[in-house]
Amino acid sequence: MLVNATLATIDGSDRVLATSQEITARRKREAVMENLQGAIDKMQAAENVEQIYRIVEKTAEEVLQLPRTACWGYDESEEQLQCVSQTESGEFGPDILPPESPEYTAFQAGNTLEYSPAENHQEASVQTAILTPIRDYGILAAGQCQRGDYEPYLTDAAQVLTAHAAVALDRIHRGKRLKESETRLQAIINRIDEAILLLPVSKLNQPRPEPDYVSSGYDDLLGTPLGTIHEVFDEGFFGALHPDDYDSYCRFIESIQADVQAGEVDQRYIRTYRIRLHDGTTKWIRSEYYPTSWLEGEPRIVIVSRDITERKAREETIESFHDITAKLTTTEAVHEAGNIAVNAAASVFDIPTTAVYTYQEGSGELSLISTGPDMNADRIPDTLTADTQPVWETFIGESMQIESVEATPVLQTDSYQYVFMLPLGTNGVLIIWGKKSSFDTEAGSILAATLEASLNRLYGEQQLESHREELNQQTERAQRLDSIAELTHRVEAAITRESTRKGIQKAVCNELTSVDQFAGAMTATGEVGTNRLTTETIVGIESRLVHQSLSAPEKTQKASHPAIKAWQSNEACVAEDILRGVTGGVGNRYPSCWNRRCVFCADSI
Repeated sequence: MLVNATLATIDGSDRVLATSQEITARRKREAVMENLQGAIDKMQAAENVEQIYRIVEKTAEEVLQLPRTACWGYDESEEQLQCVSQTESGEFGPDILPPESPEYTAFQAGNTLEYSPAENHQEASVQTAILTPIRDYGILAAGQCQRGDYEPYLTDAAQVLTAHAAVALDRIHRGKRLKESETRLQAIINRIDEAILLLPVSKLNQPRPEPDYVSSGYDDLLGTPLGTIHEVFDEGFFGALHPDDYDSYCRFIESIQADVQAGEVDQRYIRTYRIRLHDGTTKWIRSEYYPTSWLEGEPRIVIVSRDITERKAREETIESFHDITAKLTTTEAVHEAGNIAVNAAASVFDIPTTAVYTYQEGSGELSLISTGPDMNADRIPDTLTADTQPVWETFIGESMQIESVEATPVLQTDSYQYVFMLPLGTNGVLIIWGKKSSFDTEAGSILAATLEASLNRLYGEQQLESHREELNQQTERAQRLDSIAELTHRVEAAITRESTRKGIQKAVCNELTSVDQFAGAMTATGEVGTNRLTTETIVGIESRLVHQSLSAPEKTQKASHPAIKAWQSNEACVAEDILRGVTGGVGNRYPSCWNRRCVFCADSI
């Protein structure tokens, strides 16, 4: 009972006014709520779902004085309520509650109510109970076996209890999902090649940085766990740096820290460096640095590192190959280009069993031009035709293929079981023999591309030279035609200009000898009834020699001098020497300018 007393003066006398209030129910409610706090603290410290349900059951019994309790959890896959905790089996009915049950209906509606388990379930012993949902996780039933109803404060207390139970279950489920996500993420990180490190930016230059997270990939990368690397190297990770990269790496780290401090951070920083393991092995590492803001504390940085030792070695191999094949840019023969390529493949890529076939347009075949040092040229065909389907398909389709020698028996040689065929564009095919079906396709592609480029250059230069010669011939012919046309025009003009036979002949000879093609010219007429020719006009030739040649006996003239033949046959002819048969001059020789091809035509003037 709560009594409130107040002093008052009534008719001059002091009186005490008192009011009283029944607060039994309120005191019970307050006591229950105070006692619930301990249960709430326990639920927030619980580590699993089962602990939370047991705390709910125990609290209903001890704090709410409801000794009969049961908790059902929601099974989403089966769409039913499954009993997870109860004081005694069967007190509230079956362990599994289907959607048509009143408990499931109340759970779906989110209603708190009093209900009678005994009326709804034949096996139930509890007459009346408080039924309240634990949000989306399930429902709580609490009561006494023979009790008919419950004070409202008990219903309120049950709702408070289940509300805090739902909060605790939220925490457990979030932690479970987070743990599952972390496990999946860790499994993914452990399967990728990169090693991942997360730590504060300020600790980047510390020998023992104590990172927030480090993936297992660092064990393989460093050859020892990052946490114990200081046991191998006094400076920790920095002690593993290659001496030639130590100073530059330290400056690089300091520049990142300076950028973060100044607030001028790049999205990503990249660094390639070397480390030396405790066994003396050197590795090439490529690290990417991603500065990131953090909810609490100083900025962090994520470092993603990868071992690129093999890639570096590959790059050096390819660079060596390009150095060896540099002559391909200057070689002038197709066979020489093939030899350079196959020898480079053997010395750099360790591919000694190769052959180069180039396409021959004339025969329509692929012709062998070069073989590797370990390939016996006598054991493989000199030419390949369209009947060799796999090879021809590679050439025509310009796509690489790997086939067993059974599919290409013509290429079977020694103990090699497989052939790797690569196109050289429209130039031919590169063939590599191997004992296994796995080939170094990257090396083969580099070899084929390099050789193809060289062959393109060579064949292009050959075509260009052919076109150049053809163009020169056409140009020369055009120039000759122009000279003839010009000469014809000048001769016609000379004929038109002169009025006498002698003048015309003289003008024609002069015009003929004015061009480079003719050094001398003469005209002659035949004497009637004889086989003699009498000169009328001579230009560029010594007259004495011409007269001596034409004045030879008739039999000699007829037999030997080309001018007589041209006159008698009335057809043009060509002779090597018009002074043949004439003696005299210095040492019985005449100027060499006349020992050349000469043209004679019948006199038509």
